[in-house]
Amino acid sequence: MGKVNLAVARARKALSLLRQGAVDGLSIGFRMQRAVTDRQSGVRKLLEIDLWEISVVTFPMLTQARVDAVKRASRSLNLVVRGREVNGARV
Repeated sequence: MGKVNLAVARARKALSLLRQGAVDGLSIGFRMQRAVTDRQSGVRKLLEIDLWEISVVTFPMLTQARVDAVKRASRSLNLVVRGREVNGARV
């Protein structure tokens, strides 16, 4: 679950676009710290990352990185992302 600070104008704009369904993708920026690769399948599993940012976008690079629901909270907005596993990582 992610949170959006509604005291920020850009966050309120993002909320409006999420509610309209105009955007629902996520861009996740990180630097890989530690990973292992399965020799048979070639799939790389990220064990440790340095998370830099998560942004709401129209077209995510990983098509499964989507916001599933928008919930109201008292001071912030909670975004529920799809709890899917893609190549060994939860999205």
